[in-house]
Amino acid sequence: MRTRGGPAAVSGLRIAGSEPATDGDYPAGKARYAARREPEGLTAPEGRQADVAVVAVGDAGAYREALATLAPRGRLVLFSGLAPASAVQGIDLNALHYHEQTLVGAYGCSLRHGRQALDLIARGLPVADLITHRLALADLEHGLELVAQRQAMKVLLFPSQLTTKGIP
Repeated sequence: MRTRGGPAAVSGLRIAGSEPATDGDYPAGKARYAARREPEGLTAPEGRQADVAVVAVGDAGAYREALATLAPRGRLVLFSGLAPASAVQGIDLNALHYHEQTLVGAYGCSLRHGRQALDLIARGLPVADLITHRLALADLEHGLELVAQRQAMKVLLFPSQLTTKGIP
């Protein structure tokens, strides 16, 4: 992620083990960004500005915050969906237009990813703290309600003939 304002400006956006790059990290960075003009009549948000923001949580507030901190010509990557009740959000289309910002939807999971995840779990990747509920398959509707109401992280469903014993 490249940002203006330095590493402290994006501390909330930092991924574990990564450091954001700043304009000063690129030889042409300062000159290129200095050449940017603010669109007439609109000003970019003060302080934190990100050239790229990736929202990977299903929270409308995270999308609003990412848009508010997006730099001119910035790109917002939508990597997580929202619950149907909050999926439609009001956005300032003029700000997108005049700041030449881009919204990009991204969805990516394949059979290969599922196999890799199962292999990691089989080899001992700790996941027990992610599973908040274990329910019978007959309780599917209740499990979906728990997730929709943000009262559950992951819900495991079991057919009635199986037990939860030995499942992480």
